[in-house]
Amino acid sequence: MNVKRILVIADPKGSSQKALAHAALMAEQFKARLHIAGFCYDRLSLLDDNMTKPDIALVKDKIMQANSTWLDETIATHSLPKNTTDEMVWSKDITSWVTSHCAKNKYDLIIKTGHRSEHAFLCTHRLASFAQW
Repeated sequence: MNVKRILVIADPKGSSQKALAHAALMAEQFKARLHIAGFCYDRLSLLDDNMTKPDIALVKDKIMQANSTWLDETIATHSLPKNTTDEMVWSKDITSWVTSHCAKNKYDLIIKTGHRSEHAFLCTHRLASFAQW
């Protein structure tokens, strides 16, 4: 297996960073480059109706900055290659972002941890598919 570039979806803030831990091992094993994407999103439409668009943009920028700082600090606590890159993404749809990003960038591997609720959904979906047979 020839793995040179790995896309890592960082676990949410407040979670143990299993994806980063796995990525560190894989990068070391394959001498691969890592690109880490963290995600944040808030429904800014719930803000006060009297806020101007520039004020809302400022709130979004502050949220992005705080989350970018958190991601940088989190990355610093892991033994990752020096050529590791990262970005904070404003999106609630991780799947669409990953699809679009991978269409523009070549990765040999994507690392993302799963969550119990996702597994339950996948199992339910599979059972529904089998029920149609």
